[in-house]
Amino acid sequence: MTRFPSPPAGALFESVQVCAKAEEEASQWYAAQSLERRSIDDNRNQLIQASAAWKRPPENFVKCNIGFKWEYRKKIAGAAWVVRDSRGTVLLHSRRSFGNVESKDDVQFLSVAWAIESMRCHRFRMVYFAVEGRMLVDAINKPSDWPSFKFKVLELRSILRDFLEWKMLAESYEANRGAHLIATSAVMDLRFQSYVARGQPIWCSEVFHNDNSDRHGVP
Repeated sequence: MTRFPSPPAGALFESVQVCAKAEEEASQWYAAQSLERRSIDDNRNQLIQASAAWKRPPENFVKCNIGFKWEYRKKIAGAAWVVRDSRGTVLLHSRRSFGNVESKDDVQFLSVAWAIESMRCHRFRMVYFAVEGRMLVDAINKPSDWPSFKFKVLELRSILRDFLEWKMLAESYEANRGAHLIATSAVMDLRFQSYVARGQPIWCSEVFHNDNSDRHGVP
């Protein structure tokens, strides 16, 4: 049996030092990662809080908030849009329903397509569109990065060609609450009749009043 010589005392001491140093560096690395994650979470929370309030569009633009609600058991969906000017005044709102809708993604697409077409019909030519859900928004803004959305994006962008200027924004639930509530009413309260009306619905006026009383700036 071959016996290997024991390392000199000095070499053993150096090995212990190396191991201790490695453990110390590993501990510091994990601590740094923890701090970095905490910093990212804090920044994300600040971003969420900053985007929670509804923000008005620039002068000469209107902002169209789009809301939708899907009842998956019945395969029905409600949709709504609310148009406000640069002072935050609600100019028009509309509500409708869709039947035989198979997925939430389909609801979002149908709602956005309907809202864009509505803005064109009402002759709004400079529009900020705001909708919950970042994937479709990102796909519309940068189609090359989202090939799976190609068909839907081509259809939406073909309608958007008729606008002088437009911008598609991902909106938080808090900032989109008014449109979401109107869309939800079509499904939960079985209000399937479509309509367009001036101003906001009386039953959710407080939501829009609160939007205007909060501090909000141009997105």
